[in-house]
Amino acid sequence: MKDISTASVTVVRRESILTIRLNAPERLNAVTTEMLHTCADAVESAVHDSSIRVVVLTGAGRAFCSGAYLTNPSDGAPKCPDMSLVDAANRLTAAVVGLSKPVVCALNGVAAGLGVSIALACDIVVACEDAYFLMAFTKVGLMPDGGATLLVAASLGRARALQLALLAERLSVVIGGRPHVTVGVRPDVSVSGRFMMPVVRWV
Repeated sequence: MKDISTASVTVVRRESILTIRLNAPERLNAVTTEMLHTCADAVESAVHDSSIRVVVLTGAGRAFCSGAYLTNPSDGAPKCPDMSLVDAANRLTAAVVGLSKPVVCALNGVAAGLGVSIALACDIVVACEDAYFLMAFTKVGLMPDGGATLLVAASLGRARALQLALLAERLSVVIGGRPHVTVGVRPDVSVSGRFMMPVVRWV
């Protein structure tokens, strides 16, 4: 497998585990079109590589992904997403959902906007204790993208998904002391921590 890492996305293979890490912590891993395509390239590379047994998606710093990067780099003003970004987001979530190997999301913090779609496209989500989901699309006047309308409804049910999408409410991964949405909550979801124990079962 060739190295497809970039400054904002690191792709590391260790034995049978392919780890894809969003690496823009200074903006809470808000993703660009290029970052989404790099992630999709990495996921798609695992399709025909029989030595890769598990794919892990995670983020650097205190967030998993805060959504799309909608800031104009020239003047810092907000910008609307173009279709190239939407297409790239759809390509990534389709690649994750379509992969015949387990894809695990190590949710190391907030997943907002498009980050919700990426996380819930994975087969399993293991989160840190203070992680949460936030469908913030209505706050910026946008429709949910990246397959969010399907993925969130499949995970939570139609009524709860509508509530989150229309009211932009925060959904914590721990409610009443019990995991909610995710299959597990760990104090540490780093790829070198206890989080890796369930992942190794597939290797």
